[in-house]
Amino acid sequence: MNFADKASGQAFVSPNFSRVLDHACDQLWNKKAELSIRKIRFLEEELIKMEKELDEFIAQKP
Repeated sequence: MNFADKASGQAFVSPNFSRVLDHACDQLWNKKAELSIRKIRFLEEELIKMEKELDEFIAQKP
């Protein structure tokens, strides 16, 4: 439930809800970091493959 403070217009958020929200945000941030690291590793592997292909291509030139 959201209660607006008449003086400031700010919404009141219970401490319990705030903790739950902080925890959820932390989990989302950690998941984002995990997925970013996974993507970086995938791209690194692709780059290594491309470098090997380029080295082979260059080696074939007379």
